[in-house]
Amino acid sequence: MDRSEIMELRKLFRTYREDGCPVGGFSGAFIDSEGDIRGAFGIESFHNKEDAVKKRIFTIASKTISNNAVSMEINREAADLFEKIRATGGSNKELTEELSSRISDAIKEIGADNTYAVNVLGYTYDVPFKTTDHKTIIDGVSDEVFSFFVCMISPVVTGKPSYGYFPEDMEFGMNPILLSVNNPIAGFVYPDFTDRTSNMDSVLYFRTAKFDISASLFGIDAPPLPVTERKPRKTAAVQEPETVIPATGEIYEVPQEPPVEEEDRKEPETAIPSLDSGSMSLEEVRGRDIASERREEEEFREKAEAGKEEKDTDKEELSAPVKRKRRVRISGATDGLKRQMVDGVMCIIVPVSDADIE
Repeated sequence: MDRSEIMELRKLFRTYREDGCPVGGFSGAFIDSEGDIRGAFGIESFHNKEDAVKKRIFTIASKTISNNAVSMEINREAADLFEKIRATGGSNKELTEELSSRISDAIKEIGADNTYAVNVLGYTYDVPFKTTDHKTIIDGVSDEVFSFFVCMISPVVTGKPSYGYFPEDMEFGMNPILLSVNNPIAGFVYPDFTDRTSNMDSVLYFRTAKFDISASLFGIDAPPLPVTERKPRKTAAVQEPETVIPATGEIYEVPQEPPVEEEDRKEPETAIPSLDSGSMSLEEVRGRDIASERREEEEFREKAEAGKEEKDTDKEELSAPVKRKRRVRISGATDGLKRQMVDGVMCIIVPVSDADIE
């Protein structure tokens, strides 16, 4: 079976539907930790079970038809037993007990000592016609009926004590054990759905890494499970210090210098556009202190106006008429004039009796 055929069968058990669901019989058995078969049962109609049970069984069957399942041939003895179970629709209690006994022997060989539940569910699949391109499926047109059963092997775990009702004693009390059937760890579909038809000599076998019973149950070892390698996490490379071997033969590690922190690069100052100009975008304004910028702009304007007033005052002083100093006219005899430095200034000393000063 290829992946598309596995998915085609698995889709049958995704959800349980009451109307038109071609489910056959249902049977099962309980294997205790010592390998003894207990609590075997078999019913002809699976639809008679409770809805919660039917939904849970369909979920377990869907997980049994896994993508990790492989098609493998089986020996004649196993094929004869499986063919009898398929012919009875999976409802025969005695055949299910015989199958559970073989599963119990296989479990003992691998050394498992847990308790397990074995469930067998019969199904009849009216295979729809598929076109030659292997992509289009035509519903309502079929040339084959695929009758098979699903065997599910699930571990049974013991939970915490619970408070419940005991019908036999007609009273409430603490139930000492709570048994729960987990998801399957092994199982198979018989017959195999090879090329979308029945292959009575092989099964679709599902198992986990620690629970492989193919050799005891089918007489043939199953192929190994594919190994999925996990991708390693990306880690930063650590630079190891270099080692130096001097002439003396001693080996020592060269101490690493501390990393030099780069100075913060200052971006060149650019002119800040005016807030009132309307030329700033939202991206330019975002993250700026608008109030401080407005204060700076007002101070700049005040300084500019003050500077303008000083320039105007200088112009008025230059345009005002220059007052000339008063001239002194000396008449009369000037023979007595003398020149003399007074406080660093050259002065002319005029005798008043000899000259008239106007």
